[in-house]
Amino acid sequence: MGPAKPFAGSRPPDIYLISMDALRAEDMSAYGYARPTTPNLQRFAQRSFTFENFIANSNLTGPTTTSIETGKLPWSHRVFHLGGFLRGPVREETLPALLRQRGYYTAMIGSNVYATPFSHATLESYDAAAYATPLGLGGVWQSNPAGINGQSTIFISLLRRLGGLANFVDMMIWRRYPYSAKAVFDRARTLLESRDDQQPMFVWTHIFPPHDPYWPPPPYRMRFAPRETWEKVRGTRLPGGLTSSELRAQYDEMVLYADQVVGDYLDWLEQTGRLDRAIVIITADHGESFEHGEFLHGGPDLYEGLIHIPLLIHLPGQQQHGSIAQSAQQADLLPTLLDLIGVPAPSWTDGTSLRPALEGKTLAPRPVFSMVLEADSSFSPITRGTLAIVDDNFKYVIHLDTQEQELYRYKTDPSEENNLVGSEPDVAKRMHDLLIARLKKANEQPTTLR
Repeated sequence: MGPAKPFAGSRPPDIYLISMDALRAEDMSAYGYARPTTPNLQRFAQRSFTFENFIANSNLTGPTTTSIETGKLPWSHRVFHLGGFLRGPVREETLPALLRQRGYYTAMIGSNVYATPFSHATLESYDAAAYATPLGLGGVWQSNPAGINGQSTIFISLLRRLGGLANFVDMMIWRRYPYSAKAVFDRARTLLESRDDQQPMFVWTHIFPPHDPYWPPPPYRMRFAPRETWEKVRGTRLPGGLTSSELRAQYDEMVLYADQVVGDYLDWLEQTGRLDRAIVIITADHGESFEHGEFLHGGPDLYEGLIHIPLLIHLPGQQQHGSIAQSAQQADLLPTLLDLIGVPAPSWTDGTSLRPALEGKTLAPRPVFSMVLEADSSFSPITRGTLAIVDDNFKYVIHLDTQEQELYRYKTDPSEENNLVGSEPDVAKRMHDLLIARLKKANEQPTTLR
């Protein structure tokens, strides 16, 4: 298609950022998956740019959504853990804060508390924020009635792990998925209808599906998982006795459910005329694992299923499709959105604007990064965990604790079965040296945490 165009007129475009929890690109028909899991996103992709190799900066919600919000890599924003949050002046170094300075009304609505400004301690960046509390006992357990900024202290996050037990009870009694995606978008619609159209809007919606438990509403059950599989389910978070392929089939039903709810929201934006004047970003916080004997997400690994996530970018009035093969990462979203509305990127971002790629140009070669740093203190230099560096051909991974190394041609070996460290020593050394140099630089950065 033709090059991207900046907004025209005095009113900047609205920005709708839609993120889904634990959505891996490999299980999306919009990315070539055999099962028809994302028909609505596939349709929307026909008038959007699709980034084929978009990388999550970690494999856990807290670090990744903070990277989206701040345009920084986890080793810069220092949110490593479940319940981690920003501290000090950097809490004001966010995308919504910069948009507010440019006259935007900023809002965030989420159904995973670890993706929200309540947990990130960034409420000051938003004009409005809401947490769509889960249903049942899990909702009571995870509620935030006082709207506390930075509610997820280490102590509280440890207690909140017991919320899994509440969800188990809910599912045993009501056999329903506790995290309503529809509630998130209902709140977004209500908010948008209440606002003056003269002020540009930034609205970030984050939905919990397709995150486990894989218990989609009845219309989506047995679409990919047969009745025999569902008969094994007794309400547990990870049903015992299921194979990885059976579990993945249930996950795919959750993806189908998420796609339908997002599709309904996109249709509403179009029917109300809002889509024509908006930039729309559709992405995920991280992926999900069904390979290498591992399930769900988190943990020490950074395989493709965990960090290869979708990115669709739709520009105002766009009617044609574009596909971009160059690697990109979550930290790029902040400088990209600012560039699209004519605002220079701040000096503190780790990301790069993707606008040249939207204009049909080739991005300058550069690596992107992903990392698992849960073993480290937020207050100390990083010495443990897993780091990955990705270019347009290779992915190199090092486990700092053991010094174990991995190297893959991830595009032609998406299952990452062939470790090339021994057969491509020069590539491994080059990527290792660059990654360690960047880690050293990150550890030397001054921070208010130390």
